[in-house]
Amino acid sequence: MKRTLLKVAVMLLCLAGVTPAMAQFNLKKALGGAVKAAKAVTLTDEQMTEYVKEYIDWMDKHNQVCADDDPYTIRLKKLTEA
Repeated sequence: MKRTLLKVAVMLLCLAGVTPAMAQFNLKKALGGAVKAAKAVTLTDEQMTEYVKEYIDWMDKHNQVCADDDPYTIRLKKLTEA
């Protein structure tokens, strides 16, 4: 069913790209968007878990953590003691 809908969407996009009124229509971008949409619809829990893990690893690598003697760290520790 999903493949059929994707095929119909691609055919419509191809037909729309032929008309002169759509001279600025970027078929490559439209097809890329259709592929991304199809991937989003068929995304599994395991794939989502992997994407989140990659995101967390990137965030940890590119965002600095405050030192233990930083005033904000000391204040946060006091606020979360109990």
